[in-house]
Formats: sequence, structure tokens, C-alpha cells
Amino acid sequence: MVDPRPSKATREMVRQLDRLRGRAIRSFSAVEYLLADVVIGCRRFPAYSVHTKTLPYKPRTRLSRVKAICAMPGPLAQYHDRVATILHEFPQYELARNFMCHSIMSAKRRGLGSPCFELRMYAFDKSNPERNGIAKLDLADFRRISDRITSFATDTLKLLKEIYLTERLEQLDANKPQPVSVVLLPS
Repeated sequence: MVDPRPSKATREMVRQLDRLRGRAIRSFSAVEYLLADVVIGCRRFPAYSVHTKTLPYKPRTRLSRVKAICAMPGPLAQYHDRVATILHEFPQYELARNFMCHSIMSAKRRGLGSPCFELRMYAFDKSNPERNGIAKLDLADFRRISDRITSFATDTLKLLKEIYLTERLEQLDANKPQPVSVVLLPS
């Protein structure tokens, strides 16, 4: 009789994949947060008010907003080219990030070889709102994707941190975190 449970080696690979997913998600989350924080911080500059009235929800829109701010005359204009480079590279990482964050993962056997892992998620597509995306990856694929996302996020965070600190955006009262109530499920 074949044991239906995953082997010890497969369980260890799943733990490694979870760590790689977590690393990619954490690094990209930091980018998303700082993009919003830069937009909010730019409220201290009246010239940028057209771009800072509302906070965009999607990361790509936040990045576009920072790029638009940097394209205007003012203290952030010096960052325009570097922000434009990030905006150009962003889409190639966004799909991978979405799969890392929003997909369900399952292990599949490839014959007698090492397991393959499937990531499945419903992707937003106006022409086909029920499109079910799938990515089949092995541990090396996960490591490569996580490394690339983390590297991109690290470079982006360095630039955003430079903007944030150089332009003293942290001194704006609106940037101070406010306590929120988190509803926890009963135990």
C-alpha cells in the first residue's frame, strides 16, 4: 500500500517554499507600504497636491503616483529617472508577487523525480473574470523567483528610503501610525 502522506523530504521542501514565499511577500509588502508613505509624505509640498489628495490602493498605481510626483518641478524631481526605471521593471515582478501572495499551493509528483508544486489563483481579467491561473514550479524555480523579487524590492526600498529620509517625509504628522482595532477569531 502506498502511503498517501507526503514524504519527510517533501514536507521539508514545503517548509522551504513557505519561507521563500514569506520572504518575497515581506519584501514586496515593505515596498507597497513605503510607496504609500511617500505619497502621503508629499502632502507637505503644495505643488504635489494634485497627486496626494487620495491614496491609491494598487501598488502599480502608487508607483505611478510617485513617478508623477517626481516628474513635476520640485524637490523630488531629482529621483525621476530612478523611479521611472523601477516603474518599467515593476510589471515583471507583479505577477510573480501575486502568485506568491494569493495562490493556493499543492505538491505534485513528477514520476520518480522531485515534486513539482502548483500555484493556483483566480486572476482578475475584465474579459474573463473567472480565469484560473496556474504556475508549476520546483524548489529551484521558487528560489529564483523569491531571490529576484527580494533583490528588486531591496533596490526599490533603498531608493524609497533615500527619498523618504532626504526629503524628511517622516516628519509629517499624517505619517504617524494610528492604532487600529483588529478583530480576532475566538479560540
